[in-house]
Amino acid sequence: MKKFISKSAVVLSIAFVPSVALASTPTPDQARELCTAVADLGEYIMTARQQEIPGSDITRLLKKQIKNRSAHRMIDAMTISAYQEPKRNSDVGMRESIQSFRTKSETACYLAVAQEG
Repeated sequence: MKKFISKSAVVLSIAFVPSVALASTPTPDQARELCTAVADLGEYIMTARQQEIPGSDITRLLKKQIKNRSAHRMIDAMTISAYQEPKRNSDVGMRESIQSFRTKSETACYLAVAQEG
């Protein structure tokens, strides 16, 4: 299984997160963009986890590209959460694990946005 989201796509998405996250109440379009970016990040991190790339490598790579400390805290939390999940042995298991983590990340984002509003 070698499907891996483009690093540049994730970096661009996450670079957008802090600007929306700092807005007092994001518009529905901003919330959708924010939560899609968070979902992309979740997919990227869990894909790395399933490919047995060390979590420290992923956090270092993302933090090198993204300088915002709020985004760093989110990257750390999501990486810890992803790496607590077991590595799956089959391609089907890996895809399910990646999709599940993407969905959980996106759902958590929407819940956080709703609590802020």
